[in-house]
Amino acid sequence: MTWPPPYRDVPCPARGTRVVLGLSGGVDSAVAAHLLRESGCEVTAVTTRNFCFDEAPFEVAATHGSCCGLEAMEAAAEVAAELGIAHHVLDLADAFGEMVVEDYRAEYRAGRTPTPCLRCNTRVRFPQLLRFAQSIGADCVATGHYVRQVRVGDARYVRCGVDASKDQSYFLHRLPSELLEKIHFPLGNLVKEEVRTVAREKGLPVAEAPESQELCFVPDGDRTALLGPTARSGEVVDLDGRVLGTHPGIEFFTVGQRRGLGLGGGRPWFVVRLEAETRRVVVGRESDLGRQELRCKEAVVRDPRWLDQALTVRTRYRHRGIACAELRHDPEAGRLHLLLAEEDRAPAPGQAVVLYHQDLAVGGGILTEAHRVRDRKESSR
Repeated sequence: MTWPPPYRDVPCPARGTRVVLGLSGGVDSAVAAHLLRESGCEVTAVTTRNFCFDEAPFEVAATHGSCCGLEAMEAAAEVAAELGIAHHVLDLADAFGEMVVEDYRAEYRAGRTPTPCLRCNTRVRFPQLLRFAQSIGADCVATGHYVRQVRVGDARYVRCGVDASKDQSYFLHRLPSELLEKIHFPLGNLVKEEVRTVAREKGLPVAEAPESQELCFVPDGDRTALLGPTARSGEVVDLDGRVLGTHPGIEFFTVGQRRGLGLGGGRPWFVVRLEAETRRVVVGRESDLGRQELRCKEAVVRDPRWLDQALTVRTRYRHRGIACAELRHDPEAGRLHLLLAEEDRAPAPGQAVVLYHQDLAVGGGILTEAHRVRDRKESSR
C-alpha cells in the first residue's frame, strides 16, 4: 500500500454526544463550547485549577495575563452561564505543580530549556479531562486548540490548524491515537478573526478578551520569583574559557539569548551553551549559534514508515521548519538522531523537536544535544 494513504478528516461529535469542554475563560474555548452546543452536543464545561493560589509564584487575583488565574475562572463561569451549560472546577494543583512547575524549575536548574505546555498537555490536562469525562459518563473531551485531527490508516493524528499563526500542533504531537479517539478540536478549521467574529455575534462576554501570551504560571514573563530562590551565581565565559563577567544563575538563560548578559562593547554576545555543573554561561557570536545535528530522547515515531518520507523538523513553537536530511530512530532506547538539511539557529537542549510530514505531526522527541557538523568534520581531520 502506498504510504501515506489519504488523510480522512475526523468528523465533529454527533448530535447528542456528551462532551467535556476545557473552558479557560478565553475567547477560543468559549467559541468551541458554543459550536459544540450549537451542533447539538450536551456540553459540560470544566475549568482547571492549576495552582494552590496561596503558594502561586505570582499574585493570581491581580493578574490579568494568566489563563488559569482567578479572573479567568470567573470569566469561564460567566461564559458557561451565558451558554446555559454546566460548569465545574477541576482541582489539578498538585499534579500541575509536580509534573509541570517543578519539572520547569528542575530543567532550568540543569541548564535546559523546557516546553511546559507540552508537559501539561500530555501529563496533566488531557489525561485529567478524560478521567473526569469518564467519571460523569461523558463520551469525549474537547478544547479550543487550533489544530485539526485526521485519520491516517487506522490511527488518529494531529494536523496543523488552518490558521498557521495560531497552530498549536507543536504542543499536542505526543498525544497517542488512543487518546485522540476521545478528543475533539472544534476550532481547527477556523482562523482567529473568525473565532472573534463568532464570539461578537453571539454576544459572548469574552469576545474581546486579550491573548494569553506567557506561561500561565509566569504570566508577566518574570521568572525571578519562581527560579530565583535556588539560583546560584557563576561566570560568563567565551568559547575559549576567558571570564567576561558574572551572572545571577543559569536558570535565567537559554541558548541563543542576548539580553541580560551584562556584557558591553563591540558586537553583541549570545548564549551558546549552559554548563550546569560549573554554573558557567558560555557565550559567543551570532555565527556560533548554528547547529545541524540533533539528538533526542523520549522519541515518538507514530509509524516507522514515516522514516522513509520527506520530513521537516521544528525545534520550537512558531519555528519555520527545516528539512530533515537524515534520521535514525532507536525505538528501544527512545532515541532520535537527526541531521538537518541546513543549520538551525540556537536549538536548546530541553526543547521539543517535532517531525512533520507536510502539515501532519508524525513524531518527535526532547532535544538532548545539538552539534555543528562542520566542527565535527574539522576535528576529525
